Amino acid sequence: MPPVAPLVPRGNHGGRTRRRDDAVRRSRRDATGPVRRRRDYRTDGRLTTAGWRAALSDGRLLGQECADCGHVTAAPKAACARYGSRALETTELPEEGAVYSATRVEVAPEGFDAPYHVGVVTVGDGRVMARLENDAAVGETVAFRGSASTPEGPAPRFG
Repeated sequence: MPPVAPLVPRGNHGGRTRRRDDAVRRSRRDATGPVRRRRDYRTDGRLTTAGWRAALSDGRLLGQECADCGHVTAAPKAACARYGSRALETTELPEEGAVYSATRVEVAPEGFDAPYHVGVVTVGDGRVMARLENDAAVGETVAFRGSASTPEGPAPRFG
């Protein structure tokens, strides 16, 4: 049986004592921050943000479909959002969709001209955040019109 650290008073705890474990205290003192597991973000030839934006610039709307469960995402991901599978395949999304939500931006950030409309459009089984050319109502069918130029790069445009 390993030796037990002696009970020593620590601070003002109303007479209570705590066991002192020097090994734990030393490891906490030597740590530079929280311990985090390293994640593997390799894409293994799958759709990347750069590839997705290049396709938008060429007038194509791409997404990813999980080979295991069939879940579709309209933006590049490292793994399936539903079950975490990394078996994702690039797929062409439909050019028509329904407005899931929409809003009019009255006060624009730097680099944008106000007012403008943005929304979430359901395309096939996926949803994409997009620039809307007009004041589209929720449930209205809109067509993919290519990409809109933004300071961050191309963004999907529907109208």
